[in-house]
Amino acid sequence: MQCTISIAILAPYELVREGLRRVLANGAFNVVAAAGGWNALEADLARSPADILVVDGDAAFNASELTEIRKRFPEMRIAMFVDGADMEYAMQALESGVDGVLEKEVSCEQVAAALNMVALGQRVVPSRLVESLANLHFGYASSDWEANRATAKLSDREIEILKCLAVGEANKVISRRLNITEATVKVHIKAILRKLHVMNRTQAAIWAVVRGLNGSALPRPEPSRSMPAHMEPIRIAANGADIAATEAI
Repeated sequence: MQCTISIAILAPYELVREGLRRVLANGAFNVVAAAGGWNALEADLARSPADILVVDGDAAFNASELTEIRKRFPEMRIAMFVDGADMEYAMQALESGVDGVLEKEVSCEQVAAALNMVALGQRVVPSRLVESLANLHFGYASSDWEANRATAKLSDREIEILKCLAVGEANKVISRRLNITEATVKVHIKAILRKLHVMNRTQAAIWAVVRGLNGSALPRPEPSRSMPAHMEPIRIAANGADIAATEAI
């Protein structure tokens, strides 16, 4: 299998870097650079750009450093490993613009699947974060879906699109499913975010699920043509339904 996704590793400890290198090599990724600090890694990336920067949370990653990395390498995506017990740090990483958050306790197969999703432009969030995210952004919420959708004054078309967001479908997939243009999908998503008073599509999906959107009513996600058939999206689960974090509007 040919390597199509190049990886850079930022981790303070050599043992961690070597472990990640071996795991990713076995997952058919091409590790082009690895270093214990950003200054050392930057020179390597200038010579060999990476599709994804994989960061160990112990690297003292911060918002200002993220801004610098984004500015220097705007096309590179960022995935961060975090301690599953440190929900606050994981949420800070998401809010700083990290494309994927992975718990250190996940299996090698889950790491490979998650990085494939990140490479496809989707945002990956561990299931364990859902309750924390819901509490952080929404507080207590009634599970009476019909009452909640009426309060938000969502149109029937917005409900259809919100259901698609709740299973992590990209704009292109929603466009095909509903037979509308991608531009129209974006207009509806912006309206949904405004009505729900949320910042992004992931928060909109969580808003819906914690407020009673029935998982049995959700459409089945269509497989991505650019993603291997054996890969499954990493999902965040809440109240009996699944949500897959995905691309920005």
